[in-house]
Amino acid sequence: MEKSKIQEDILTKAQQLSERMAYARSCKRLLCNKQILAYLFKEFIEEYKQLSPEEIVKYLGNGTKETIAYISNHDVCVRGTMISFDMLFEAMLPSRNQSQLFNIEFQMDIIERLPTMKICRKTSKVFDA
Repeated sequence: MEKSKIQEDILTKAQQLSERMAYARSCKRLLCNKQILAYLFKEFIEEYKQLSPEEIVKYLGNGTKETIAYISNHDVCVRGTMISFDMLFEAMLPSRNQSQLFNIEFQMDIIERLPTMKICRKTSKVFDA
């Protein structure tokens, strides 16, 4: 490869990374809004299906009335590792008087430019090694 081709490849990769980071920031700004997040919880999480979005908002997060506050972006509970989260937050389960951690990850799918989102429950465990 000649020098200009290598520089062009580096520039292309940097542009792609910048676009992905901008996408993730936009998703976080949008989905930290409790009213928007409530519709996703109603649709995809069994414990919230019977509730209205207005009721679900009361169970979400620990932040202001309109947005959730993230608990953390990194987990280092296993020595020597660091797990990064896009959005990790706490929500109360309506059927029980306990909270659950939820992790929402934003990703660009294999098909170029098709965004995907994964909502995962996370059980909080502390490992002592």
